[in-house]
Amino acid sequence: RLHTLFSPLLARLAIGGTATLQPTSVEKLDGALTPNMRALRLAMSIADQLISMGTPAQNVVHMALSITDTYCTRKVHIDVISSQLILSQDRGNDYEPLTLLRTIPPREINYQHMQCLQTLAATIADGALTLDAAERELDAILAKPRRYPPWVIYLAGGGLSAGSALLYTASLPVIFATFVMGVAIMWLLARLNRIALPVFFTQIIAASVITLVATIITWLATNHYLDVLGIINPTIITVSGIVLLVAGMMIVGAFQDAIDEYYVTATGRLLKVAMMTMGVVIGVMIGLYTARRFGIEFVATPDQLQLTGTMYQYIGAAAIAATFALGNHTQPVGIILAGATGMLGYDIYL
Repeated sequence: RLHTLFSPLLARLAIGGTATLQPTSVEKLDGALTPNMRALRLAMSIADQLISMGTPAQNVVHMALSITDTYCTRKVHIDVISSQLILSQDRGNDYEPLTLLRTIPPREINYQHMQCLQTLAATIADGALTLDAAERELDAILAKPRRYPPWVIYLAGGGLSAGSALLYTASLPVIFATFVMGVAIMWLLARLNRIALPVFFTQIIAASVITLVATIITWLATNHYLDVLGIINPTIITVSGIVLLVAGMMIVGAFQDAIDEYYVTATGRLLKVAMMTMGVVIGVMIGLYTARRFGIEFVATPDQLQLTGTMYQYIGAAAIAATFALGNHTQPVGIILAGATGMLGYDIYL
């Protein structure tokens, strides 16, 4: 019992006297943040925005590390795991490690916004901005992101559908019909996203509507209610609408993450692509089943669609690339370059 009572005193004497408690420095989480914490939050906010819009994980990690290397005295570890962003800093033996974790929500792709954030990160890496100035610049970018009004995005969707149809037909009434359908589908997608409907069900609803619209237009033209359209291949109308739902750029980002060895993030993005594609397939099946229940036959050919004249194909390729860039809030110069690149790429394809 005496040994138990005096053991703390004996332990202190064994290490050379009475130990004194050292005060612990705590980084406040209020208005008096330390510069180190402010820099970490700055890097995390920029990385959060970029990851949510589909930027490859390796690029985001590199930019975030360039920010922390500029403003922080100790090294920082940053990792992206699917929809989670993790930032950890080892502050030596005297302080506990500091770890920040943020779940990344999906956001609308905005190339102008992404370019502003990437330019800010590059300017910080060059040492041209103080921490205060960088925070003010980020607040200004997030407060008023550069974007086009919704009606421009709707028209871009219509142009993308019309450009897709132009690859297979030169009929102006059909091209106009696909343009109107593209505008309507973009409006529908915006409404569904506003109510936070999961993307899987959004794809199903949109694909069903596209298939039903194509079926109705074909039925009206076949029964001479829309003679101005002439003979219509319903597959062209369906394809011109479905192209709005294809997750093409997401596939590119997923494979780049896999190449960069961010396998968990790549798997998550590929699974999202698979779910979106499955939603399109289910939506088309629902549309075909509904049309058949109403006695309307949708005769889709399994053969490859016949292309139209070469000049129209070039115009269609340029329109697809340019309107895709416009629909993702690209600057005017980027839209022109995208159209020219699309035409050049199609020429190489031919």
